[in-house]
Order: sequence, then C-alpha cells, then structure tokens
Amino acid sequence: MHRHHGTLRLFIKIISLVLIGVAAYIALRYGLAHPRSGDTSPVGTSTSTVTTATSTQSPPTTPDLSWEHGMTVITQKNDHSIVSLFKNERFVIQLGTDVNWKFSFDPVDGITRVPNTTTANGIQGIYEANKIGTTTLRATGSPICTPGAACPTFVLTTTITFVTK
Repeated sequence: MHRHHGTLRLFIKIISLVLIGVAAYIALRYGLAHPRSGDTSPVGTSTSTVTTATSTQSPPTTPDLSWEHGMTVITQKNDHSIVSLFKNERFVIQLGTDVNWKFSFDPVDGITRVPNTTTANGIQGIYEANKIGTTTLRATGSPICTPGAACPTFVLTTTITFVTK
C-alpha cells in the first residue's frame, strides 16, 4: 500500500512540474511574463488598488508638439487608476507590443489620438485631452497570431480614468 501511495505522490509532483513548465513557456512565448520594475504582483493578476498619476506639466495654452519634454506616459501599471491632465495636454500611451491593442474612449471626443504619431517601441500613439471632464479608456489586448498556427485564447483589459481640468 505504501508503495502505491509514494508512486502517486511522485506522479502528482511530475504532473505539477510539467504544468508549471508549460505555463511558463506560454507566458514567455506570448510576452505575458515581462516583469516590470518594482512590480511584485504575479503575472496575469489584477489588483483593485486605485492610484493617481498627476501631470507635472503646466496648463498648456496650445498643444505641446514635443513629447520628450515631461509628457505623461500611460502604461499597464496605470490600470484602474485616475490620471489628471490639463485641457490640450498631450500624453503617450505605451502598453507594449506583446498583444494587439484596441482602444475605446467614453466619451469619444474627450481624448483623441494626435494624427501621424509614432507606434514604434510599444507606443500606441500620442493622445490629447480635448475636453474638460472625465474620460474613460478601455483598452483590449488580444494575442498576435500567425495565420494557420495555434493561437492562445485570452484577452487583456486595461481601464484608465482621465480627469481633465
């Protein structure tokens, strides 16, 4: 009886290690396990902590054309956060290149993308706060799949609230 119990334990340990290895491979292969500096939460988890990102810019009278000068950068770390902006302030959305991102803003005219802005290096573009008030960004990321190849089925979601003054 003890021999079968030990064999069962060994079998369970082997299966557990195989499953962990498969999960790690999938996470690394599809870019889900890129640790972020200072991020201690497990990959794929979401927290309900609300943080506030405040712009360090002065209220612009006309839109700033150079995003290198202190422009707010929105990343996945801003998920479930409130970001304060000034009217006409521009900011960068940089959610990464691991998935295909689609954005919806509510209301649609509260924030708009600045035409002809970069989408290189994981940057989805430069956006501008057009109206005073609250605008919600809902970003949905789906896997990047090669036609004819197996493709994982998952969706990443990011929700960010912008308050424009």
